[in-house]
Amino acid sequence: MKSGSHCVAAALILILGVSVPSVTAPDCSMPIDLSDATQGNCAKGELKNECGCVVPPRLRHKVEPTYPSQARREHVEGKVVLVAIVGTDGKVGDIKVMSSTPPGSGFEEAAHDAVRRWRYRPATVDKKPVAVSFTVVIEFGYGSHEA
Repeated sequence: MKSGSHCVAAALILILGVSVPSVTAPDCSMPIDLSDATQGNCAKGELKNECGCVVPPRLRHKVEPTYPSQARREHVEGKVVLVAIVGTDGKVGDIKVMSSTPPGSGFEEAAHDAVRRWRYRPATVDKKPVAVSFTVVIEFGYGSHEA
């Protein structure tokens, strides 16, 4: 009889263990994805996410991409969508090309090289610098960049 009681108790603990939500703090040491942030109840210009109210990074130095020479000669226009991470020091770290049109035209490299040299005032949460990731769109068109 006792062994049956133990089985029931074990089953109840298992059921209770599954139904209890886990309480874990958000990992704010990882870059905060600003595409997931909302206005929420934050001050104007700030974005809300699980780590708190985020003051987005502010661009301090922008380098325009160089129009790829072959694309210019062939009168090709294009667009590159990147996801960039700005570190706590305001420097752009990892950059990932999400899409590029037309592919293989040299626009990816030009956009990547330019964005890598951009500098920001870092994003902050509670006045402490935090790393963030966000989307950058670079468009290449006639007259949009100097030769």
